[in-house]
Amino acid sequence: MVKVLVVDDDRTSRAGLIALMPWEEHGMHVVGEASNGSDALRVLRSTVVDLAFVDIEMPIMSGLDLLRRVRDEDLPTRIVIVSVHQEFELAQEALRGGALDYIVKNDLDEASLGRTLENVLARLGEAQESATWGNWIAIINRDGRDGLDTGVATSLTDVERVSTGFWLGRDVSSTVEATEWSELGYGTVIVREGESMSRSVISTLVKQYVSRHSFYEWKRADRSTSLTVRALRAKVEDPTSHDTEYLSSVASSIAWIYNDTAFDDFCEHISSNRVPPDIVHSLVHQMHHTIQEMLETKSGPFVAPSPESADWEVVRDHLTLTRRSIVTSGFAETNRHSPIGRNLIHAIDIMMHEFASSLTSRDLAARVNMSKSSFDSEFRRRFAMSFHQKLVCIRIDHARELLSRGSAMKIQEVALRCGYVDERHFSLVFRKSVGILPSVFREQHTTTISEE
Repeated sequence: MVKVLVVDDDRTSRAGLIALMPWEEHGMHVVGEASNGSDALRVLRSTVVDLAFVDIEMPIMSGLDLLRRVRDEDLPTRIVIVSVHQEFELAQEALRGGALDYIVKNDLDEASLGRTLENVLARLGEAQESATWGNWIAIINRDGRDGLDTGVATSLTDVERVSTGFWLGRDVSSTVEATEWSELGYGTVIVREGESMSRSVISTLVKQYVSRHSFYEWKRADRSTSLTVRALRAKVEDPTSHDTEYLSSVASSIAWIYNDTAFDDFCEHISSNRVPPDIVHSLVHQMHHTIQEMLETKSGPFVAPSPESADWEVVRDHLTLTRRSIVTSGFAETNRHSPIGRNLIHAIDIMMHEFASSLTSRDLAARVNMSKSSFDSEFRRRFAMSFHQKLVCIRIDHARELLSRGSAMKIQEVALRCGYVDERHFSLVFRKSVGILPSVFREQHTTTISEE
């Protein structure tokens, strides 16, 4: 006999369901009843119950909350949600949460009562049979190919293609060595203690895990994960979020190149908050652009990792090598461990942020822990221009940007914002650098905008 518990806060509905359903005819026996999810949970913890018919809306603990508690505590009872609502979203939420079935009260009539129990029994039989099928194993092809190696396919049972590059099957023998498949380019997720859960629920959980966590947890030599279904749910439902403004501010600066703490904090924030891979790759490209713009150099001899094949380990290594390449670029092999490179990058960072102030090479050298003579000579060697020439370039680039906006800002105000107190001196420096006076430059730009 299948032992049944009926849970509903409405006494009349509860009594009606118990009285009307042809339980005995279908090998079922009602062993108890409860008026809310909390009372029902106490019963399920102390009594062997095969099925619980649970109302979705109840005080103290709802039907969906009870479903989650039964799942989290690994209780053997299967839950059938009963509701007056026909909303598709509610049914989907219940079934995704592990419900055996979703029954609408208003659809029950004398002719359908027996058929309803037959359907529930059939689902229960399928769930109990699947419990002997072994662990679920998801196979993910990271490079986007849609073929499955014959050796991998024959190692599993009940393998089905879920989507492009994603298959789901079972390991009856529990002896599959998923780490070996990493060499073939596959990532694997072994889900333990979820044998009785449906294929659709497992595939949804695995997809969510792969999209967010595999990027951080899979390594180049071992792209496999083995975890219980409870641990899988916990990872997927983890509410951690990242600070978009902070990440963007780091990516648009060069402090992470010369400052170890800034770089480590940036990487830790990304890793601990499981920032989505597409955002990580976007940040990397932003960092490359910032390097080229601020340092007027390529970001090292390294190509940005491919989003399809890279994981966090690869991306972090890439950024580490990029830092090293930029810091040591232009220095003799014997000086590659010297702090000079970091100090000069730090100096450029200060100049990019404080170009409007009265910066001098002496003051800047002191701020980056260098003597003035060493700073001047090393700066010229690294950037092929003097400190003063670089400062002028930065100031004039900013002036061009302000004038290109087509604003009515006076030339004197533009000069002040770029670090020049004397408007006439600013105009002379601008013409020497650009070839025309700032007023003419703005007029030409305004004309170009009008024509477009």
